[in-house]
Amino acid sequence: MNNFIRVLVLLAVLLVPAYASASSVYFTLEGTVNSLFDRGGVIGSSGVKIGDTLKYVVAVDTETGGTFTDVRGGTYSIPGAVYTSLYQGVLNGAGAEQYNWGRDFGRSIYLQTGNEDSNLYVNSWTSGLGDIQVGTQISQLYEIAFGANGESSRIDLSAVTVTRVSDTAPTPISAAVLLMGGGLGLVGIIRRKFGKNS
Repeated sequence: MNNFIRVLVLLAVLLVPAYASASSVYFTLEGTVNSLFDRGGVIGSSGVKIGDTLKYVVAVDTETGGTFTDVRGGTYSIPGAVYTSLYQGVLNGAGAEQYNWGRDFGRSIYLQTGNEDSNLYVNSWTSGLGDIQVGTQISQLYEIAFGANGESSRIDLSAVTVTRVSDTAPTPISAAVLLMGGGLGLVGIIRRKFGKNS
């Protein structure tokens, strides 16, 4: 019985954080590259070409205020904005300011969302945040990153569509299999170790 309680406690420790952090909504956006500007030399190393289809994932948390982080690491609140984060981008730049905010104007949205590598700019002139669903068209989307030379590189997309809306972040299949296999292995080890003593 003691071993059973230990396993239950272990499972609770592993599962509770997943439920505690589920306040964000994740939007997956896909579109076609229609122009490239590579003054920073960042796009060349990514292999992106005009005509490629790219995927971006943006997290939006309407319960947290938006922020802006400057190149020195100072973070500032953006009044009236919601928090956004670029969960999955394409470019890997360096030393950029990081924008993590968006505004919902009811029938339109404007997001400046980033991570440590790049910033993504999203406009929708036909839908508010609450109206976005799979199939919603996004009016404008572009990603900007800065190269080591301090210059910017930019990817512009057209025909951008929302392909997924979820309260959980998309998990790559290989990572999910590894996580599941590791969990099953851990359960097997615990069962072997504690099963012999009972």
